[in-house]
Amino acid sequence: MSKHYPLTAELAQTLRAAKLTAAEWRLWSYLVTIDPFGEHYQDLDLLTILTECNLSKPTFYRAIARLQELGLFDTQHAKIAFRNLVGARKLLTENSLKNETPVSKMRKSSQI
Repeated sequence: MSKHYPLTAELAQTLRAAKLTAAEWRLWSYLVTIDPFGEHYQDLDLLTILTECNLSKPTFYRAIARLQELGLFDTQHAKIAFRNLVGARKLLTENSLKNETPVSKMRKSSQI
């Protein structure tokens, strides 16, 4: 079964009237290519979208918000991946538990 996107005259008018940015056009065209009929939510990898549409993360979030505002798409953010950049492992390796305070000269001489 071939996928095609039925671009109606009404939708074309809506898109032109919205004065979409180039990034919004790229994102819109990519998303309708992935799901031309809007039958169900598609699980897409954010990095793939950014690469395919040549978008930065902030531009993607602005564009998707605009497309939602226009009633063209509904997005569900179902998954998030993260890494703690200041986690305990990093703190332990950077700040050894060993006491590295130098012994003063006065203390050394008093111990002799």
